[in-house]
Amino acid sequence: MTKTKRQSPGLREQKAPRYKAAGDRVRTPAKASRLEMRVTAAQKRLFERAAAVSGMSLTDFAVTSLQSAAERATDAYERTVVSAKYAAAVTEALLNPPSPNERLRAAGTRYKTLIKG
Repeated sequence: MTKTKRQSPGLREQKAPRYKAAGDRVRTPAKASRLEMRVTAAQKRLFERAAAVSGMSLTDFAVTSLQSAAERATDAYERTVVSAKYAAAVTEALLNPPSPNERLRAAGTRYKTLIKG
């Protein structure tokens, strides 16, 4: 008797995305991955109630809520990282400004000519 390897719960992916027909509309990738989780009975009741008052199935509510939370988390992370890099670059430029090149010196001369005329 051979044992088959059992997949653990969690994210399961297929190698190539499948597509399902959507009538005359644009074809969208078929759902090929699965996500499973354990929750308490109280959490499940809360999720079911929230889905019902939202007019959604529990699955649709869970997917929509998880996607929204994931997008907020990644957006917040990316803004923080970009902001930190930007702040470091601005600080460096203020503390150690580059010396003016020929074009900047020429612009300064033109400005002085126009202002002091």
